[in-house]
Amino acid sequence: MIGVFGLVEPALESCQAAGMSAAPLALESLTAGIYLCYQTDQGLYGWLRYNSLDVVRQAINLDFRTWAAP
Repeated sequence: MIGVFGLVEPALESCQAAGMSAAPLALESLTAGIYLCYQTDQGLYGWLRYNSLDVVRQAINLDFRTWAAP
C-alpha cells in the first residue's frame, strides 16, 4: 500500500493515518522531494522521498525509512 503524503517528512502517526492504495503511481507525475507513505506486507509503516527519475538509464533515486514497530 502506498499514498502521496506531501513535501514535509511525515511522522509514524501521519503515515498510519494517511490514505493509501494498492494502485500504481505514475512516477513521471511526481514532484522531486515529495514524500510517500507506505505499509509493507508485514504491516510496517514507512515513508519514501522521491528524489529523481532518470528515464534514459531507467533509474530512480529514493530515500526511505521503515519503522520497526507497527
